[in-house]
Amino acid sequence: MSITFIKRLLFSLVLSAGLYTTATADFYVIPVNKKIEHVILVAKKGGDFTDVKEAIESITDANETNRYLVYVGPGVYHVTSPIVMKSWVTLKGSGENATLLKGAVSTGSNYSSAILSSWSANNATITELSVENTGGDTFSIGVYITNDSTVVANVKATASGGAYNYGIYNYYSSSTLTNVTATASGGVTNSGVYNYYSSPTLTNVTAKASGGGNSIGINNIDSASAPKIFHSIVTGESDDVHGGTPMCYYTLGIVGTTYKELNATCK
Repeated sequence: MSITFIKRLLFSLVLSAGLYTTATADFYVIPVNKKIEHVILVAKKGGDFTDVKEAIESITDANETNRYLVYVGPGVYHVTSPIVMKSWVTLKGSGENATLLKGAVSTGSNYSSAILSSWSANNATITELSVENTGGDTFSIGVYITNDSTVVANVKATASGGAYNYGIYNYYSSSTLTNVTATASGGVTNSGVYNYYSSPTLTNVTAKASGGGNSIGINNIDSASAPKIFHSIVTGESDDVHGGTPMCYYTLGIVGTTYKELNATCK
């Protein structure tokens, strides 16, 4: 069975799931209607790469008119250092319960302690996969986003095993999180979603934090953190939502916070 045939088979499965559409044999990302110029397949066998980090690092010419899709087949992919996203690149797994990026990526620095990192990678997308960081040192982070507007959709991000655990860590960013489950547990400080001077938009997000002495579902550092939160479930053993100035708030399942549901435009 040739590699070309395997790729076509995988693409047919993607198309049949309604995630992409074709026009004159081109691939488009439906949410933004932008054509994908290049597709790289990561798979246990028969792909272009077997390692997700190597696949993304191989991309050197992505831009607005030269977009890349890195498609990751089913399986558990072990991660030993942060996988750094690039602008105009979509990283897509085979589903949250099918593709798992897992490792103990943990150091004394937050920026080097994530399974997936996005550094000024505007127009990057992470979708249809799970990440799990089992920690072991000071920080343990599932997804770290800094200085950009990365889109994260249909993703499960779990962090544990560090002193400071964060499912998703936003640092001076304006990311978009949709249909995301972010969980942190077991450390001294845990946050499902941690916003440091960041104003992400969260829709249908489940943010959970447990264990340790300070566990907060969504932790907003400084009043400059002004997340928009829509139809989300947020729970933390210490506090559900803490700090910041949410711009819009219509959230399900919240107890124990001082925030109020705002106007109907949040629904």
